[in-house]
Amino acid sequence: MGQTFDNGAGDFATLVWDLSGHAQPVRIDASAREWFIDSRGTVVGNVAGDINFYRSGVLKDSIKGTSVNALGGFTDTGVVAGNKWNPATSDYLAVTYKRSC
Repeated sequence: MGQTFDNGAGDFATLVWDLSGHAQPVRIDASAREWFIDSRGTVVGNVAGDINFYRSGVLKDSIKGTSVNALGGFTDTGVVAGNKWNPATSDYLAVTYKRSC
């Protein structure tokens, strides 16, 4: 996985290669600071406060309005871990979310 700036589109895109590295990468039309991938090829990223799940470059599922600051991992059982800001304590909280479908 990697990220590139597409001069034609004027935005960033995430690229996902297969294990051989020889196939044309799949483009994900979203930008995130971090991306994770599970063993089935599902890619997850924090895009504008939503946790988005992609397969073959297509958005398949989203957990809306999580306000997650950063993701830290994604398991094969669909659990996403990260952190988010807690204004009540002026600190970050560790959070987990479970993909339901």
